[in-house]
Amino acid sequence: MNLTIYYRHTSASRSLGKSRPAWFSHEICFANLLQSILQHGGRDAIRLEALFDGTQEDLQNDFLSTYFSSENDNHERISAVARVRMIKGGNQIAAWRACMAEASKDLQSSDGNRMLYFLENDYLHTPNWIEEFLSLCASNVPFDYISFYDHGDKYTPLYRNLRSKIFFSGTHHWRTVPSTCWTFLMSERTFKRDYLYFKYVERDRRNFPFLTKWLGRTLLTPMPGLSTHSAEALLSPGVDWGAVAEQARADANLLKRQRKAGGA
Repeated sequence: MNLTIYYRHTSASRSLGKSRPAWFSHEICFANLLQSILQHGGRDAIRLEALFDGTQEDLQNDFLSTYFSSENDNHERISAVARVRMIKGGNQIAAWRACMAEASKDLQSSDGNRMLYFLENDYLHTPNWIEEFLSLCASNVPFDYISFYDHGDKYTPLYRNLRSKIFFSGTHHWRTVPSTCWTFLMSERTFKRDYLYFKYVERDRRNFPFLTKWLGRTLLTPMPGLSTHSAEALLSPGVDWGAVAEQARADANLLKRQRKAGGA
């Protein structure tokens, strides 16, 4: 399995105005993602493309630079699976379009079998999200799109009439939903087929109902969630995200400060 993760990040000063859980930080979300890739052990070709929307000066002042610094004792481990690329956005829509353009450029030299995960910088993942994704891919469950986020709004009156098809991958339950946020996964084939729908859209909630209702695309989310958007009132239910965040905090310290064997 060949998976490329396009992680969109910008200075935290441009991410204000959201109600966040007490455990939240953008660094915790990034360390959680990076550690899940490293713990997977290279059994599959997983690449993390960190797309930074800003200037080189902004990057040097951001936590992201500490993970990719050559002075980091884990630099070789991290650089084997991840790298930073600069994009010019300036706002969410422009950054999204720049991200899509980067992915489209990458696919010009692809073998055609790549999976693409477009990821915002405020998502936290369970430790086993990669294994559950692989289990889904190995099953006969059909999908066009995946979100690992069991959106909390699906348990509110807003979706009181929601009807879903329920699937079992062999290790996890998944269901069809009409929409999700700007964070989702699809195959290279789906990306090329639906590229224009994403290139020009301005709101995720408008685009996905069109894709799922009118074009018949299948969007799946897991139950319970394998990730959560870090929005206080809309966390994926059934997971102790505070405990996941606490482990990610410890992982962040190890990834930045761990000494090499035999070092001081």
